[in-house]
Parts: sequence; C-alpha cells; structure tokens
Amino acid sequence: MNSISLNDILSKTARNSFRNFKLKGLNVIKNAKVYDKHGVFANKTLFFLDNMSLSSDTFIKSVSNLEDVNVFDCKNNYITPTMIDQHIHGKDGIDFNKNSEAEIRSLLVELKALGHGEILASLTPDKINNLNLQMDVIRRIIKNPKSNETRISGINLEGPFFSPEKRGIHSEDMLIKPTVDEIKKLNLDDVKLVTIAPELDKDYEATNYLKSLGIIPSAGHCEASAEQVRNSGINCITHLFNGMVGYNHRIPTIVNEGLENDNIYIEVNTAFELLKPKTIDLIYKVKPHDKIILISDAIKGVKPGEDHFIMGDKRVNIEADGVARDEDGVLAGAIKSLGEVAKEFIDSTLLTFGDFIKFTTVNSRKLLNLDNQNYLNINKKPSFVIWDKDTLKPIKTFIKGE
Repeated sequence: MNSISLNDILSKTARNSFRNFKLKGLNVIKNAKVYDKHGVFANKTLFFLDNMSLSSDTFIKSVSNLEDVNVFDCKNNYITPTMIDQHIHGKDGIDFNKNSEAEIRSLLVELKALGHGEILASLTPDKINNLNLQMDVIRRIIKNPKSNETRISGINLEGPFFSPEKRGIHSEDMLIKPTVDEIKKLNLDDVKLVTIAPELDKDYEATNYLKSLGIIPSAGHCEASAEQVRNSGINCITHLFNGMVGYNHRIPTIVNEGLENDNIYIEVNTAFELLKPKTIDLIYKVKPHDKIILISDAIKGVKPGEDHFIMGDKRVNIEADGVARDEDGVLAGAIKSLGEVAKEFIDSTLLTFGDFIKFTTVNSRKLLNLDNQNYLNINKKPSFVIWDKDTLKPIKTFIKGE
C-alpha cells in the first residue's frame, strides 16, 4: 500500500522558479490562482504526470518515491487558458502576408512565450494570386505544428473585400468587389474568417456563399448601415469602430448594430491608439460579455534597431509615441501582442483580469468552434499559461502538455 500522503507531497520544499519547469515526470503546482469556467480565480493545487493533468488521488497512487516529486510554489500567480488571437498580421518585422515559413515559425515561438495557444494568421488585402501563394505557406505550418510554437488554427482574410472609402492604410489597387466568382478564385482551405463590406455584396450572395463553406463572414472596412448588416445575417464585426462609419443616433450604422444587437460578436482592439479606453468602457457596459473578443490587430512592425517598415506599398513609421502611421498620418495598426498589453489594458479600463482572459480565450473559441485545447482537463495533456500576478506578463506557456 502506498504510504505517501498528499500532506507529505505538499510539505516538500517547493521551488519558486518556473524558468526550466516542464510537465514531464511528477510535478505539483500549489498556491495557484486558477481561472475556472465561470471566470473566477480560485486557489488550487495542480498535479501532473508526464505531460498529463491528474486528479490528486490518481497522482498520489502514481508516487512510489517522494524524492521523484517536484513541487512548485506558484505564490498566488495566475493560471489561465492559453489565449487565441483571431486577428494578428505579424510582429517584430514578421508579416504573415510576406514572410517565409521559417520566419513565421520564429514568430510563433515568441507568441507562445507571450501566452498564445492559437492564432488565426491574418492577411491584409493583396492580389489574389499573392494571397493564394502565401496561404500555401501558412497551410504548411498548420499541417506540421511544432511543440515550441503557438498553433495556427486557421487563416483570417481581412479583405480584399473592402469599401474603398473605408480601406484605411490599404491600397485601393488591392481591393476587390465581393462576388462569388471572385471568392472562388481563392483557395479557401483552412480559412476561418473573411472580412467583407456588406453594402457591396449584392443580395448578400458572397456572404451566403462563405457561410455555405463553413467560413465566418465578418462585417468591416465598410459604410454599411445597421439594416444591411442585419439583413446579411453576419454575426461578427471586424474591429468595431475602426475602418467603418461611426455611431449615428438618427441613421443607424454598423456600429449601432454591433453595440445594440446582442447576437453579434464584436472584435475590440486592445491598442489604445486604435480605440480609446473610454470607448472600450462603453462597449463593456452595453455589450453582452460573451460577445466581446479582444484582438491585437498587430502588424509587421519593426525589427530591433529599425524605425520604419514597408506595409503593402507604403512606408510606415514608428513614431516617438510608439504608434505606427504611414507618411500621411494614417494609423497602420498595433505593434504589441495580447500577451504584452494585459496590465496596461485593465489598469486603464473597467475590465478585470478575469474579463481580459474571457475575452481572449473563451469567446473567440466559441465563435470559431474551436475546443479549449484541454485547458486543465483531468487525464488530458493540458494547455495553460502561468501569469505574474503583479506585472500580468506570461511566465510560462504550455500547449497540450508541451
């Protein structure tokens, strides 16, 4: 009979550093503030054996020698599901539209360290042939994920089906009217999400075609009215308030519909240069919390030592305030990932850290019909992030036990 007790295990001298922590072997994490399905952080002890999450009873039965057990004191730091960013174009000089498989994989390693379990590799408007070629690069990564990388769960085509008047920084030459014939020119394997201007979609034929393929059409970069969004049947809006007509108290717009229709998911930018904290607070007050999805909308940005980069056919400068703008002053997008903004974001808005986690983990997975990567499910290879409770920066990320 096994004479080792739970008290014997928890009384062992605990390690404090997670720098070299791996789940292989017998491992215990105690004094962890663990996020649950209700959005509550509870003090828990977690048990792992060879990359699997175990119940305490099963774990104890697996221990024959107390010396083999590694106990880690989490010191009330947070443990949450891994994040998913459904709208990220790149970072640190890497662009999903342009870079090679090896270069993209290097970014995925960084994103895993920053708490991302999954992303949708998001592409900006380009010629259809170029989009098809680059999607082939991304598909090779999807089909061959590596343990040290954030997983790419699919592709997000942000365009090229924009309204020219709301194209933002993107070149009008790259835009295409949304028709079924044009969409059929794209290889849509692994595409999960497509941004489309509803007012340009005749009889919503393109929208309905995407739906028939199991692809989510998202309204954005448009001048659509609330009625057009509603009639299209679209249930997602690309970065609400950005790249669209504003709220109108007399003639309802896409923004009105995004705020007032409780059935529509809305993407919300986390970069304050793109969306001010008070606007985020307004969204938080009026929108059902299961329909808010936080995104980075991060773009290529710069490599160390650089102060500008090329996006499409435009030079984009990183200004003294850290904001990316083209030479005409048009905002280009964010340069920080979700894993880098949590502290500033919740300090500047009404959201709690629990809200931040819900809006970066649970809601997008529901929209995209993705599982939770097992989180801390018993007898499964778990996916989770350990966060520093003071800085709210990720300390360690595990994706399916690795």
